[in-house]
Amino acid sequence: MERGANVLVPAGSSASAAAKRYTSKVPIAFLNVGNPVGIGLVDSLSRPGRSATEFSDAVADLSGKWVELARDVGRPHAPIECIWYSGWPDGQNRLKASERVAQSLGVKLRARGISSVAEINDDDVIQ
Repeated sequence: MERGANVLVPAGSSASAAAKRYTSKVPIAFLNVGNPVGIGLVDSLSRPGRSATEFSDAVADLSGKWVELARDVGRPHAPIECIWYSGWPDGQNRLKASERVAQSLGVKLRARGISSVAEINDDDVIQ
């Protein structure tokens, strides 16, 4: 089976920095990073450069939009890999929103909760 990410969507500074360390080829659409210029994710806010850009995620309802984005940039009926932080107070709500949208789109969401970025390895995300 062909694997590999078409886009990475990490949340938070640690996850975004880890995604950047994993690849310079896969686009990164990160969210909830306080100082993306300061930690080296982008060159500037107005012109991010590189392969990263930022979104602001204020509501759990946006979780489903990430599923739509993954489907749109990937293969339409391929499973969508979802790695989420299980220690986040709103994590379960966001996962459920993502599952609802995946079901409505007819795509399989393969979700895995993690408690630390250290639980992710190269085989999980990028091939």
